[in-house]
Amino acid sequence: MCSFALIVVVGVLVLASPPHIGAAATPKYFPLEGCAVEEGETLSGPHRQCDVTCCRQRCDRNPRCHSFSMFGVAKVCYLKDRCIAPTDAVKVNK
Repeated sequence: MCSFALIVVVGVLVLASPPHIGAAATPKYFPLEGCAVEEGETLSGPHRQCDVTCCRQRCDRNPRCHSFSMFGVAKVCYLKDRCIAPTDAVKVNK
């Protein structure tokens, strides 16, 4: 089980969440400084015209989803299976 799940938002910001705990759990998200170097395997996507809220909801509904990568300007995201902690290596696109 993950200690953290991570939303990876390329070119905008990165947000973290606790793992899927059950229907009653409300994920909380925290900003990080970049995109995870190791994002994990893609579960689904591309999800087009899907903003941060849309991507987060898609990930929250999928018990295998622990993160997603998002290209913010294009509003395209991919659900990922990797559990990422705030201490994992990140890269910043410039």
